[in-house]
Amino acid sequence: MVAFAVLVFRAGGVAAVGVVTAVRMAAAALLAPGLATVADRVRRERVLVGVGLVRGTTLGSIALLTVLDGPILVVYGLAVAATIALALFRPAHSALLPALCTSPQSSPARTPSAACSIRRRRSGGPRSQHS
Repeated sequence: MVAFAVLVFRAGGVAAVGVVTAVRMAAAALLAPGLATVADRVRRERVLVGVGLVRGTTLGSIALLTVLDGPILVVYGLAVAATIALALFRPAHSALLPALCTSPQSSPARTPSAACSIRRRRSGGPRSQHS
């Protein structure tokens, strides 16, 4: 999405980057709760595959439209759709993780403190003795 921000900047400057980013985030924030409720009725694996397909299609279309010098508003709309789809990924992924813990030894990985330590390690943050 960094390349997308550069594309938006070249097309409309700093203001366009701000507006498009705000629209992407607002759309995801407004639609994600309703879509997540619908996604809860479907197997998590299918939600993740669907999100991947939607994102792959939209981002591939953005790349194609960029190369073909297509309409920038269509590119912006596709970016909004990709962001909305991504908003469904984290809840489905998180809901699927407990099913992957098949033994008592793997159960600590399901605790919030383990998730926090994983996030700290990924971000380069401080490590605790238990990380």
